[in-house]
Amino acid sequence: MQSALKKSDSRIVLHPKRSPTVLQLVAFTAILALALWVAIQMAWAAYVCAVICAAGICATTVRLFRRGNYLMIEGDGFTVCNFFLRTSVKWSVVDKFFIVVVKRRGLRPRRIVGFNYIATYNRSQAKRNFFVRPITECEGALSDSYEGKSPRELSDLMNARLQRARKNRGAAFSPAQQAALLREDFGLMQ
Repeated sequence: MQSALKKSDSRIVLHPKRSPTVLQLVAFTAILALALWVAIQMAWAAYVCAVICAAGICATTVRLFRRGNYLMIEGDGFTVCNFFLRTSVKWSVVDKFFIVVVKRRGLRPRRIVGFNYIATYNRSQAKRNFFVRPITECEGALSDSYEGKSPRELSDLMNARLQRARKNRGAAFSPAQQAALLREDFGLMQ
C-alpha cells in the first residue's frame, strides 16, 4: 500500500485517515435506508430525515477526495485544506502549537492540535478565527488526525517545523529587524 505521505524538498503533505470517513458514509447510508423505509410505510416526516442523510452522504463522499482534504507543511508555513477550502498560515505569525481538549456533551472529549498567533499579528487577517476560538479556546486548530498521527505527534511535528523556520529566518536578523520584517511582510499594525 502506497503511503499518502509525500515529501519533496521541505514539503510534507498529510491526508486524513479514510476509515472514519468510510464509517460515516456507511452510517449515513444505513440511516437513509431506514428513513426511506419508514417514510414508505407510515410517515412523510421521515422524508426530512432522508434528505438530511442524503446531504450527509454527499458531504462525506467529498471528504474522500484526497485533493480536497490535506495538511501541507512547507518551509515558509502550512496550508490546511478542508472541503477544497484552503487556509495558509506563515510560520512567522504562529506563536506555538499545543493540544486542545474539546469537550462534547455525552461523548468522549476529543483531542486536537491548536495554535495561537504571535502578539503582534493583526488578527483581522485570520480566516475563520471566529468559529475556532469559542469552541477550542485557541486561535486556530488542525481538526483532523492526519496520517493516523496522534495529536501529540502532530503537535511535535508542527513545533519542530516552527522552530526550524524561526532558526532559519532569525539567524541573520536582530529582534528589531525581525519585527520590521513581520510588519512589512504581513501588514501588521504597530
